[in-house]
Amino acid sequence: NGNGNGNDDDDDDEDDDDESYAHAPPPFDYPPQPPRPITPPRFRVDPNSSTPQASSSLSSLDPQVLKVGSNLLEQEVKRLREAGNQAFGEGKLTQASLLYGEGLALDPASSVLHTNRAIARLKQGGVASAVDALEDAAMAYFLDPLSVKALHKMAEAKSLLRLHRSAAGHLEKAIQLIPLADYKPAVAEALRTQLKKQLMQTLQEAQASEKRAMARMRRAPTTTQTKVSYGKVTIIEESEERNATDVKQESEDAPVISQREADRIEQDAEERVTSLRRQAEEVKVQWILENAYPLMLNTHALALKEWEADVAKHKLEMTIAETRHFEKWRKERDAAAQERALRREVREAKKQEAMREERERERKRQLK
Repeated sequence: NGNGNGNDDDDDDEDDDDESYAHAPPPFDYPPQPPRPITPPRFRVDPNSSTPQASSSLSSLDPQVLKVGSNLLEQEVKRLREAGNQAFGEGKLTQASLLYGEGLALDPASSVLHTNRAIARLKQGGVASAVDALEDAAMAYFLDPLSVKALHKMAEAKSLLRLHRSAAGHLEKAIQLIPLADYKPAVAEALRTQLKKQLMQTLQEAQASEKRAMARMRRAPTTTQTKVSYGKVTIIEESEERNATDVKQESEDAPVISQREADRIEQDAEERVTSLRRQAEEVKVQWILENAYPLMLNTHALALKEWEADVAKHKLEMTIAETRHFEKWRKERDAAAQERALRREVREAKKQEAMREERERERKRQLK
């Protein structure tokens, strides 16, 4: 019994030496802080240099800035185009032309906007509007050589300018392009029928105009003689008078501008394509830097405020979690301490009981 008690006491002593709760609190696993939003750079950074490379090309812009800016610019151009379409539908032709022009100021190489403005100008009527419409339609065609609508509007402009043969050539080419365009079969067939009908009318107008011109050439002008006497000398003056109807008809049949002038308009449009596309890129870069990038900075500032709020929330949650963690550890430590104290009390009571029993045995031996 004595040895057994001694072993138990030794085990208890070893238990008493376990003071881990008193000296080694478990580590607290701190959760990571929310990542700070990165300020968007305006320009792309060369991997070999920490300095952004600023220029007027789209490739110089930071990819994220370019993506966001391009989307915003497309939305603005679309808004102006739709506003122009609405004004056109309401018969506000001048306003429609101006709105399409505002869209072209942001996207100078837009074939669609050039075509739309050509349509509005054709609807306005008048020689000046027809010439402007021809310039727009030609620009639209050379920007998009598969545009049936652009060729169609070139033909309409030339018909108004009485360049019927040239207009017919554009209509023939437009008909040939229909299979290459992205039209549904029913739409393509309806458009082909419309253009063929218009081509026939244009050729008829050209033939009628040419026939009238030949008839005028065959008709001899009326010759009038006038005698003028100067003393003994008499001078006979002859003058030719053309038929008034022929003069009026010739004026009505004559082209408003020469074919050479029309060719020059088309040539100028074709030569401007490259420079116009370069201008469109420069305008896009400038617009993104002046409009889209500040919006991105504002968005970043809002994100930064949200991040600061998240960080404050994170710190509060971390403090609460840390407090709970160590509070749990303290409770476990106190419970362990109480358990050790209780074991010591039990062990001490056993010792006292053993001593009492030993004294009792000793007393009994003495009595014997």
